[in-house]
Amino acid sequence: MNEKLRFSWGHILAFLALIFIAYVTFMGITYLTLGKFLRAGIGAGACVILLAVCFLGAQIKKGSHNKNFYKSMKWERFFLFISPLVLLLVFIPYNHFWSVLHQEDDIARNFKHSIESARGIFDEYENTAYRRINVLSNSLSNASKEERISIEGRHNRIDALTLLLLSKNYDHLKTEANSWIDTASKGATVWNVFLLGNVEDIARAVDKWTKDLESVSSKYLSFEEYGVSCFNSKDCAAKNEAIKGLTDLQSIYSSTKFKFNFWALVTMAICFLMLLCPYFIQERHAANCERLWDFGLFSRFFDVGENNRSKRESQPKPILSFRKKSSSKANIENINKEIKEKNNPIQTPKSSKGAPV
Repeated sequence: MNEKLRFSWGHILAFLALIFIAYVTFMGITYLTLGKFLRAGIGAGACVILLAVCFLGAQIKKGSHNKNFYKSMKWERFFLFISPLVLLLVFIPYNHFWSVLHQEDDIARNFKHSIESARGIFDEYENTAYRRINVLSNSLSNASKEERISIEGRHNRIDALTLLLLSKNYDHLKTEANSWIDTASKGATVWNVFLLGNVEDIARAVDKWTKDLESVSSKYLSFEEYGVSCFNSKDCAAKNEAIKGLTDLQSIYSSTKFKFNFWALVTMAICFLMLLCPYFIQERHAANCERLWDFGLFSRFFDVGENNRSKRESQPKPILSFRKKSSSKANIENINKEIKEKNNPIQTPKSSKGAPV
């Protein structure tokens, strides 16, 4: 019954609960801050430290063997009663993760749709490039005979424009972008903490691709004397659709509309019981007469209980007491003994010489 603060299976359950709460809280803070991993790590670490101090501190004070049990009991009550407030603070990012998880199907579908929309950037660029090449070809075909442009010269000019707009650098950029999109579209799940980082990376990559393509398309050859239509990144429908979809995803992640989630409540209740296991297993010191709820208004209930118990103990015992039942053989022997004693004559005392006194 004395203090024994040893490692037990209760500590293993509490440790598993802390790991689960730390991971889910980290994910929730990451979503609220739109991928700020440093802030999420600091916040999750602070939550775990507060929970560990509250629940393990209550266990340690419960098994304390110092002489001042009253002081230990005050600390035990403080740690136990402050733990629900700490859990409520942790529950805010904890519940946010489960709220985002509830929309996992919509998030995965919108994420893949936004990524697939990014492929259309290259389709729009190629349409612009081929339209510009066709305009040049038609203008060369309609050139007057005075210009005396040979067929070979027209082909050379068309090839030069094609090489400018659809070079090997463009093919390399397109291949690399499609490969990167294929990789990013795999594993689109809310449990992946780096998915939000992928959203930001894709948004930056889409913006960079369109600007690079606009830079290439802005160049023109000297024989393009007519109005040249270039690729404009701001007017690219595929880019705008992809960016809009990614922005909507970020708004889902960072939405601060608080709504209790059923699974968040259930899992937090289970984790709360697991965190209390070390406290329940810990035995109180034998010399500690303090009670957890014996304070303030609760003391009245204990006083009433003590008075009732003292009254029961102070009641007089009954005067009559019943003999224990014995066997029939013992009863018969006792009766014969009493009869024999009654039948014996009373002996008168005699003197030292034998004469009656």
